[in-house]
Amino acid sequence: CLPATQTHILQDIDTWISNVHSADLIYWLSGVAGSGKSTIASTVVRSMKEEKEDEENRSLLGAAYFCRRNVTMPEHVVPAIAYRLAYLFPPLRARIINAVRDCPDITGSPIVTQFSSLLVKPLSSLDSLDFGKSLVVVIDALDECGSRDTRKELLQCFINRELRLPPWFKLLVTSRPDQDLARAF
Repeated sequence: CLPATQTHILQDIDTWISNVHSADLIYWLSGVAGSGKSTIASTVVRSMKEEKEDEENRSLLGAAYFCRRNVTMPEHVVPAIAYRLAYLFPPLRARIINAVRDCPDITGSPIVTQFSSLLVKPLSSLDSLDFGKSLVVVIDALDECGSRDTRKELLQCFINRELRLPPWFKLLVTSRPDQDLARAF
């Protein structure tokens, strides 16, 4: 974002990220095409990358996934996020590698299985570690990920109470206000 623009929404997102134990694990930023959602997502990612150097930071950027229409498919989202988390977050690396060893064809599995095996179980195994920081994943332009029908299973993972992620895990999602996304979030 340009300096002194979108300050209210950026402050709101920053407050949400800083509240490590907030019950709100998902922050959905929706708006019409061209309203600045991707710019805001990019600004949050850039800010978190710059903040990474600061030992006193209150959050970690786990992954940023920018969807592209006619390219991004819902079944690719979870494995890509898990890969970035394993690469960037050593406490998760061994757990995610073990999940892949247990099911070598995990990327061909249903999305709910991917979500449970690659994200929920590894992250939940760290639930007792209260490192006082939020682990943030950004998914931009989720409306461009497949179609309403193909992303249904992915959306179910985000809202399924049985697939709960630890309270320090934060998911920032941007999209147009498509009906399926509005219902889910």
